[in-house]
Parts: sequence; C-alpha cells; structure tokens
Amino acid sequence: MILKNYQKIILWCLFFLLLIPSPSYGYFATGDNNYPPHVYLNAQGQPEGFDIEVLKLIGEKEKVNFNIILQDWDEARNSVINGKYDVLIGVVKTPEREKYLDFSEPYMESKLVLFVPVENYYIHSLTDLKDRRLGVQKGGLAEEYLKTHYSYLNLYRFNSQTGALKALAQGTIDAVVGNYYTGMYYLDKEGLTNKIKIVGEPLLTFSYSFAVKKGNTALLSLLNKGIKQLKSSGELAKIHNKWFGENLVWGKFFFYFYRVLMAVLGLLFLSWLVAFYLRLKINKATKELSEINQKLGKTYENTIRAIVKALEKKESNTAIHTLRVNRIAQAIGKKLGLSEQELKILNWGTLLHDIGKLGIGDQILLKPGPLTSEEYEIIKKHPKYAYDILHDIDYLREAVQIALYHHEKYDGTGYPYGLKGDEIPLLARICSVADALEAMTADRPYRKGMTIDAAIEEIKKHCGTQFDPGWWKSF
Repeated sequence: MILKNYQKIILWCLFFLLLIPSPSYGYFATGDNNYPPHVYLNAQGQPEGFDIEVLKLIGEKEKVNFNIILQDWDEARNSVINGKYDVLIGVVKTPEREKYLDFSEPYMESKLVLFVPVENYYIHSLTDLKDRRLGVQKGGLAEEYLKTHYSYLNLYRFNSQTGALKALAQGTIDAVVGNYYTGMYYLDKEGLTNKIKIVGEPLLTFSYSFAVKKGNTALLSLLNKGIKQLKSSGELAKIHNKWFGENLVWGKFFFYFYRVLMAVLGLLFLSWLVAFYLRLKINKATKELSEINQKLGKTYENTIRAIVKALEKKESNTAIHTLRVNRIAQAIGKKLGLSEQELKILNWGTLLHDIGKLGIGDQILLKPGPLTSEEYEIIKKHPKYAYDILHDIDYLREAVQIALYHHEKYDGTGYPYGLKGDEIPLLARICSVADALEAMTADRPYRKGMTIDAAIEEIKKHCGTQFDPGWWKSF
C-alpha cells in the first residue's frame, strides 16, 4: 500500500515536471573570442557582447538553450562548416561563404574603414597602400574583400582585428582595414584615440547575421523567427542602444568631424596654393607694369622736354628761365614734404608753365625793352594758351593746372581768372613763388638781377598779397 502511494507521488511529480516550461533542445554556438563589442570573452572568461546578448534573448523567446563556446575566428567558422557546432555568431554574408553556410536575417549594420596612425599624412585611401603593410583579421570580411578587389595589396594577417590595431599602434604595420565599431571600441578602451585615426570614406557597408551549416533550415527558421520578434518588440533596438548608442553618436561625430576637418584643411590648402599662384602672377604683372610705367614716365619726360626745346628754339631766355624755375620749385616742394606723385606733377607743370608763350608773337616775346600795356595784355594770355595746347593730353591734366594758374595772386589780383587764397591750386602757388624768385635773381638786358637774399626778402614782403602767407617759413 505504501509502495503504491510512493508510485503515485512519483508519477504526479513527473507530470508536473512536464508542465514546467524548459528549453526543449540545446544548440552549440561559436564565434570570435576577441571581436568586441560584438562577441568576446570578458575578464572572467565568459562570452559577452552585443551579438551574444541577441542570441541569448532569441533562445529565451524560442525556449531553446544556446551553449556558447568562443574561439579564434578561423576555427569558429570551420567548426560550423564541418558540423561540430550549430550556429556561427556575428558573420557577414558573402558569395564565397554562401557555398558552405546559410544565413539568418540581418540584425545589425556596420562598415569597413581604414585605420592609420594619427601622424600619417600620406595614406588617404587603399590606393596609397601599394608596397605598404596592411593589417587584416585572418579569414575575416576585410581579408576576403581586399583579396577580391585589391589583390595587389600586401596583407598582414592577424588572429583578431584588435591584434592588428595593436600592431598598428606599435608601428609594425602601416594601416588596418576592419570593422568600424570594433575598432572604435578597442581604441577607446586602450586609450589609443590619440594615436590612431580613420581616413577616407567607408570601404564597405554590410550587415551581421547568424549562420548555420548549409541545409539546416529548421535552426535557420528558429533564428529568423527570434530576430523578427526582437525587431518588432523593440528589444533589438534597446540592446543596440545599450552597446552602441553613445559610441555610435560620438563615433559618427568623430567620423564626420574628421571628414569636415579634412575638407576644410584641403580647401584652405587649395586656397593657399591658388593665392600663392596668383601672388606670383600679380608680382610678375606688377613688375612688368612697373617697367612699362618707367618707360612711359621716361617717354612722358622726353616729350615734355621736347616741348620745352621747341620753346627754346623760339626764345632761349624763356627756356633757361623754365629750367631754373623747375629746380627752384622742386626744392620748395621737397621742403614742404610733397609726395613723390606731387613732385612729379610739379616737375612736369613747371617745365611747361610758360609753354603758352609759343602763341605769342616774336615782336613782343623778343622785344629788348619794356612792354607797353597793350603788349603786356597779350603776354598775360600765355597761361590760357598753355591750357589750350596741353589740356587734351591725359597724363598732363594735373600739370596743366600749374601752367594755367601760376600767375594768380593770393589776394585775387592775378590773372587769368583772379582766383585768390586756397582757390589757387597748391602746386600753382609753389610755381608762382619759384617763378618770381627766378625772375628777380636773373639778369635781364634792361636790369641786373637781385641777390638771392634780397629776392627772398621781397618774397616775404609780398606774402599775403601776391604769395601764400605761409611761404616765408620755407625760406
């Protein structure tokens, strides 16, 4: 009786055990043991990472148990291909791999990028790596991609991407091609963000999936069902944000900031080159213009002196007077601190100040004695004659003002227009003083010239009437 009761109890226990939910079947999953933050062994030697968490959650949803054993990537991949393990974690679908494996729906996107030392300024893309040392993970997506599209590159194969990045930091290789997130995670963890950077555009954008041996449709269906549930419930997004949210934001910021910075620096360098080239062209053009201006200036000077010689042929005394007035005016101009341009105009204007006398008849111009009032009125027309002769010559436009106004007086009693004070151009006022000083000190057939001191005193005496009242300070 007691035995029968025990049998009943055991049967009831077995019945209730059957009702308790439990994993209906166990699978063995494998993956890379050093591919953080996707899949890796933590400090306690336990599997950890984003992909591990996704697979475990699928197991909970589908009530199956995944026994996870991590190893080197090459060994992990081969162990699923030969049937030793059931699931390969964190793998990218490629035509070559599809020959041996079936792939689940993707659960995450990533990209291949090019890592180089921070101080590098010569590697900007894969084409710059010919005859250089490029690190990749052995059997990984980067190696497969580069062998297919860049077979000429010299690849150095490492058991893990982190191993390749470590070698890059130590300077034993020149660059690494690998997964963006794994690279950024490792650089941040090891404090290498100041030694290694990303350059160029992403080489390849890809998706991570789980893989099973070719033909294992039942397990593949289970994985796809679990992935769809995690996506629709939002749980996959939460796990992704847990592992990549902050890194993703700062990673993108760093990536795009670097691209913008390089673009700005490139534009600045290009602008500098253009500016440098233009500066060379401008300097050359400026030099050529300077030479042309010097030649033109010489031509102008020669033309003016030719005109003065024409006056000399008619009346030599006037020509001599002109040259002396020119020298005196230049001395006064320098004393007053005139600019180089003003001195040039003063030079031309004083050389031409009496050129209007070409329009005066010889009987008046060459008369040995004093002029009559009628003759003097004719002489007074020579400033206007000078203007009529020269005003159409552009480069003499300012110099002509000296010839036209050099007989105006400060008090307004001069000719031809009776201008007074500051109405008379400055350079014409200088010419007026020089003209009077030369006339007083020069010998004439009908009188002997004054001494220079006496002439200066005479100038001072007439300051404020005939001359600018400030002129006496120049003597």
